[in-house]
Amino acid sequence: GLNNKALSVLFAILISITYGWIYNSVQANTLAASLQVFNLDVSYTGAVVAILLGLIIFGGIHRVAKASE
Repeated sequence: GLNNKALSVLFAILISITYGWIYNSVQANTLAASLQVFNLDVSYTGAVVAILLGLIIFGGIHRVAKASE
């Protein structure tokens, strides 16, 4: 490694932001854009995705495992 603790902490923070927010936003945007072909409003698609994601996350580790298997 580079033996630079500050750089490793910065990398960990930035990669967490990237995987936690950016990639999920891109996936949701792609889903909403593809469903626009069927004249579905992106607001409804976003609301459904948010509700489903909330149910999975707040359902505990068992629901997360079941959704990801």
